[in-house]
Amino acid sequence: MASSYAIVDVYSIGDNDVHGASSGVLDSGSASLLSEVLNLRSENADLLAEGVELRSENARLQAEVGELRDVVAFLREENALLAEKVKRITGGRGGNDGSSSEPQPNPLKQRKERKQHKERKKRTQNFARKREPGTRQVPHVAETCPDCGRKLKGGWEHARRQIIDIPAVPAEVVDHIIIARHCGVCDKRVLPKRDFSGLVIGKHRIGIRIMSIIAYLCDVARMPVHIVQEMLKSLWNLSISEGEISNLRRDVARIGRPIYDILREEIREAPFKQSDETSWREDGVGGELWSLSTPTTRYFAFGSREAKVIQDLLRGSLGTLVCDFYAGYNQVGEHRQRCWRHYASDLHDLKEAHPNESDTINWANDVLGVYRVAKKYQQECREALAKGGPCFGYTVFDRKRARKNFEEQLLALARRDVPSAPHRQKVLAQRIENFLSELFTFVEFPEVPSDNNAAERAIRPAVITRKVCGGTRSTQGTETKMVLMSLLHTWKARGLSTIDQCFEMLAAQSNPARGPTTAPAM
Repeated sequence: MASSYAIVDVYSIGDNDVHGASSGVLDSGSASLLSEVLNLRSENADLLAEGVELRSENARLQAEVGELRDVVAFLREENALLAEKVKRITGGRGGNDGSSSEPQPNPLKQRKERKQHKERKKRTQNFARKREPGTRQVPHVAETCPDCGRKLKGGWEHARRQIIDIPAVPAEVVDHIIIARHCGVCDKRVLPKRDFSGLVIGKHRIGIRIMSIIAYLCDVARMPVHIVQEMLKSLWNLSISEGEISNLRRDVARIGRPIYDILREEIREAPFKQSDETSWREDGVGGELWSLSTPTTRYFAFGSREAKVIQDLLRGSLGTLVCDFYAGYNQVGEHRQRCWRHYASDLHDLKEAHPNESDTINWANDVLGVYRVAKKYQQECREALAKGGPCFGYTVFDRKRARKNFEEQLLALARRDVPSAPHRQKVLAQRIENFLSELFTFVEFPEVPSDNNAAERAIRPAVITRKVCGGTRSTQGTETKMVLMSLLHTWKARGLSTIDQCFEMLAAQSNPARGPTTAPAM
């Protein structure tokens, strides 16, 4: 049987011929070829459209590049004009033509880089936040499965979160009711034994723990009385008048007065003590607050700025007194060490006031150089003495010779002839001659500090208190302030809890228990 077929010219087929061709009788190969041709014609049309878009985008980008080139050319011209203007203003310095000097290195950046090169000191322990011991536990347990609703039992600890807070608890007011009873035999009224020791002082209604907190807030936290009054009301709903707060502080100071006197004796007998003073007002009248301190003791006293005040405070004192250059200290203490930190600060001010005088700057640096060498020798002495055993080169005689050597070097600098020396330099040179024997005491006695920084830090709380409250209003208020500051800051310097120590002091001095009393029956 003859098969019928038709031959189609695929190269001459057009869009209008597709329908007609498809309606004819084609074999399978021709149909596949026709489909491929149609796909290629569609892809070709897409590529032509994409090429048109790319040409349009290219033209737009070329236009933008041309505009940017114009802007760059304008900025270059403007930069050249500005550089020429800077040259005219600075006289040829600071231009960008490469003729200016290289930038000076930043000393702060260099110091930071040096620190980064140093090997990091290993820590004894990490700084992770420590978990506090819990006072109570609140378990959070899922009772049922959220998917199937099955009831769950048992379980294990998956995680733990701590929340630290202070409960809002009002002050506890305890009514101690005294019950009287009648003795039928004696026909007398019998009262019970009342023991309030460790609870209250005298006839106060305020307990000794609140008294300790008030003393801490006023004399360590440096809060004014009215702020303490508001704090007691806000935290514990406790209403106390300002007058009662002052009376409570006065009683705490009265009880602590014997300890205050003991602190003064400890200061006098210390191998070295540091002293400083600052202004203080009593009822608007200016006076002086004196601070005496050791590493573990603080003592404050009020008086005038006359030398006899510090002489009375340190009468019969042993050891070395570290102080500044105030003349009131000239006759105090067995030995004296003048503060090098004060003197170094004056030398720094001298260099800043005369930055262009090389002779003056070199003189100040030479003086500081002698001090640094002496400090290094003191540190070596401390290390050698700490090891124990023979200390060759650091014995008492060696230290005396080293002290004399440093004094001779410093005296030679003080007498150096500088024709153009300013007046301030001459004053500082004269100070060396006046206090030469008191500048290197720390070399002969290595345990003595060379500066008075500790005394400055000890008196700083009193300075802040003066700025807050302006001073005290009466002699009794001043005495209360001096006693409480001495006690509380001494406990703080010794690493003790000031509130707990004050509470123990008041508990030890609270009223003794009264025995049973009898009175005629009513």
